[in-house]
Amino acid sequence: MSTERLSHYVEHARKGEQRNRLVLQRIERMLALRHNAGPVDDDILVSSGIIHLKNKTTDELLAAQRFSQDQLKRYEYRL
Repeated sequence: MSTERLSHYVEHARKGEQRNRLVLQRIERMLALRHNAGPVDDDILVSSGIIHLKNKTTDELLAAQRFSQDQLKRYEYRL
């Protein structure tokens, strides 16, 4: 495999790792907001980039969290 092609795969893995870390942070933030059971300010949801998680159930969030953790481990292993 050429160095250029290998560099491409390494960069792809790094981006995947970063993306999955961000997704996990957002899911964990949403789960924490739900756990606190206080009123959630819509500005927080919009500003933190987690608005798409607003209508997910807790079970859906936990499933997404497990999936993202699995994906993150795969990317970390590749690096």
